[in-house]
Amino acid sequence: MPKKSKELTDQIISELDDVKGKIKDVQETACDSNTKIDEVQAKLKLHDDAHLVTMRMRLDRDIRRAIRRGFTTKDEFYVVENMHNSYKALGGNGYIDHLYNNFEALQIRDDILVEDEKGAQ
Repeated sequence: MPKKSKELTDQIISELDDVKGKIKDVQETACDSNTKIDEVQAKLKLHDDAHLVTMRMRLDRDIRRAIRRGFTTKDEFYVVENMHNSYKALGGNGYIDHLYNNFEALQIRDDILVEDEKGAQ
């Protein structure tokens, strides 16, 4: 093999080795990134589950309180409605839906609840 051809062949082999090394680095980075993404997704799932439990307890408490009272207010209705929508979006079940349907049937007043006034002090 002529000297020039050997030099070109050696250069091509060297460049291919560099490319292989860079591909390996990219693959390792992708693997590390995927591992980190999996960890974040697992933590997000735990967070969503915990948030769902908190929302369920809050909805249950607030809806039952309004049903016992016999009416709701515009502000309370707005908060409960939005929380119920978020609860459903996170995968909330039908237990709260039954209570929420009863809540929706309540009379909506313009009143400010005494409980709200006490909380504002």
